[in-house]
Amino acid sequence: MTDTTTTETKKEPTTGSKRFQHRNFHTRLGLAQFLLRELQGEEPQNLVNFGIQSQAVTDFETAVNKVIGTDKKQEETKALLKTLTAQFQEEMDAVDAMYITLKKKIKAEADLVTWKKYGFADKQ
Repeated sequence: MTDTTTTETKKEPTTGSKRFQHRNFHTRLGLAQFLLRELQGEEPQNLVNFGIQSQAVTDFETAVNKVIGTDKKQEETKALLKTLTAQFQEEMDAVDAMYITLKKKIKAEADLVTWKKYGFADKQ
């Protein structure tokens, strides 16, 4: 009698794809671009001998170009984020300085009850 809750899984052929995916992005993209150039320069009959149709090369080129485009957008976004972070920090520093100045003036001139009205829970 066999257990019906377990399923047999086919073992995928080892192609080194896991090892390839552990490389960094630029290495993987460089290898993909190199392969694409070589495939594009190959005689169509040789590709057929490998079992590769011209549509597969076209699809590969499209995928590589999409990755390059997305990487460019990501790098632009990172640069923008750095700029916005610096701008935000400057603006927040200005708000902090104004807050401290206003708080000091209120605490110097007002009583404890008034402090609480403005959200200051400090002790005298």
